[in-house]
Amino acid sequence: MPSDGADGAAGYPQNPRTGGDVPGGIDSCRVAGGNAMGAMTTRRWIEYLVAILAGNALYFLVLYPALPPLLRHQPFRFDVGLALDFLLCVIVYGVMSLGIAHARRWNERSGRRRAG
Repeated sequence: MPSDGADGAAGYPQNPRTGGDVPGGIDSCRVAGGNAMGAMTTRRWIEYLVAILAGNALYFLVLYPALPPLLRHQPFRFDVGLALDFLLCVIVYGVMSLGIAHARRWNERSGRRRAG
């Protein structure tokens, strides 16, 4: 996008009403290819989906039958069971993220061993 002199000092577009910089402007979201929605975003959405499905499967298929009634989620209510289900999804996502990071480090290390 050609600059018409309306960019702020940090390269951010300026707010036409206040004249100040807009850090969250459209141009700050662009990636190298000009696409605001990169491949990383798609991969993260897939990771979120897998974490939610796996967390819900753990909660409803494994834990739910053995939980006391207080910890069971009731449909259409905010309760302790919903919080426990959410916590399981977050834990599954954390474990997945750690596993992905470990696999990347392992692949980088094994690639250096083969090359060296």
